[in-house]
Amino acid sequence: MKSATVFTILAVAAIVLPSSTATAQVSSGKVLGIVTDNSGGVLPGASIVLRNLGTGVTRETVSNDRGQYEVPGVQPGRYQIDAEVSGFRRVSHGPIVVQVGQEARLDIVLQLGEVAETITVQGTGTVVQTTTATIGKVVEEKQIVALPLTDRNFASLGLLTPGVTTRGQSTTDASYVVHGQRQDANNFQLDGVANVTLGGNTVQARPNVDAVQEFKIQTSNFSAEFGRNAGSVVQVVTKSGTNELRGSTWEFVRNDKFQSPNFFTQGKLPPLRQNQYGGTVGGPVSVPGLYSGRNKSFFFGSFEGYRLTRGVTRQTVVATAQERAGNLSFLSKAIVDPLTGQPFAGNIIPSERISPAAQKLLELMPLPNIAGTAARQNNFVSSPTRNDNYDQYMARFDHSISTKWNLFYRHFFQDTDSFNPFQGAGPANYLGRDRDRGNHADNCEWRTPSRRQTERGGNRQTFGSEPRPRTRGVATASRGRATGSATLSRLVRPQAQPT
Repeated sequence: MKSATVFTILAVAAIVLPSSTATAQVSSGKVLGIVTDNSGGVLPGASIVLRNLGTGVTRETVSNDRGQYEVPGVQPGRYQIDAEVSGFRRVSHGPIVVQVGQEARLDIVLQLGEVAETITVQGTGTVVQTTTATIGKVVEEKQIVALPLTDRNFASLGLLTPGVTTRGQSTTDASYVVHGQRQDANNFQLDGVANVTLGGNTVQARPNVDAVQEFKIQTSNFSAEFGRNAGSVVQVVTKSGTNELRGSTWEFVRNDKFQSPNFFTQGKLPPLRQNQYGGTVGGPVSVPGLYSGRNKSFFFGSFEGYRLTRGVTRQTVVATAQERAGNLSFLSKAIVDPLTGQPFAGNIIPSERISPAAQKLLELMPLPNIAGTAARQNNFVSSPTRNDNYDQYMARFDHSISTKWNLFYRHFFQDTDSFNPFQGAGPANYLGRDRDRGNHADNCEWRTPSRRQTERGGNRQTFGSEPRPRTRGVATASRGRATGSATLSRLVRPQAQPT
């Protein structure tokens, strides 16, 4: 109820507030350039039409007195751009790839002739970004889907960006270290809205790789519209539907039948069963006989399930029966009686001098199960079962109201249930318990072409943990995280700046 109320307030506020000249490209790109004739003279009043090749949605603008045109708020994708003006042949460029956060410049040259004649320029080369000094890297859909990833975590590909690394040897952690900045100095965004945890400032919602269109890591010189963090800006854009009905399914399997056992395992081999499966579907919103959403309304949905049952083998040092009885004679250093200041005879502590509380605590610690080990060496091994399960859902709806108004809504939810048989902190490697559950995030955006005013708000809740009694070790249970956010944008026609 609170999230719905916050979104309603933001929606109303963004509609009634006066327009602004902000040029933020938080989750989209921009196409701009100059229209000239063969002699280099500028052509004002040229009609520019930008068409998305996947959805058929068009955006229109007109070149100004200086011949300049600008189409902001362009969703990442492949586009065709047409330009025409009376007395000149129509020119069509494409396909042009627009990436997240990119300001793609394409200057258009028109030739004298009839408008009915069209010059088509195919295979347009890479559009160079010359209007900003931002340094970063875009990881495209092909890389996200095709490259091997541990646990299918797209954030691992962020390490392909120069200047980006992580602490230690982890390649699945999105806590990037960028140009020496701290791990909590990054600004993560999902479809243009903050996507960070309240504790630690790490990435919160992680859509599966088949639901991510692309993401960009800006490492230096990013504009003031982002601010907030000195490390990097990570912009993730989810997929949307197109005019073609498409879908995909997958399952990745790991099993103890496919690999060798852990060298340190004793007795029965620990289990390993990992299944990661799911599917996506997207296309135009259509109701036979009532509504056709082709070139206008689109949907995209994604589901991923993850099931892991894995035996975790660890060794540690536990107190032997001799040590629990107070016999520490194997120690070369004398054990001093704190009451008398004199050493205990033979380094043996009398049983009546052992604290009852300590004796109760020792009862929670298992006895050694590795025979023949030296004193204070690893003498206990266990392979309890760890469980990691989650179900992840994402739905997205895009609608083109007109060439000036577009609306999209995306909802993401993940329900996580994890069981860790070992304690979450400290050097003890005997049984404990840690459990965590789920998070969700949603986002809505309303925009028109040209420069836009954007109103954003979010609602996040982090639930704490409570202890659960266990016969051995320490147990905690936490109720995960919940986030909500909404974005509403209203734009006005820009005034192009001199080049």
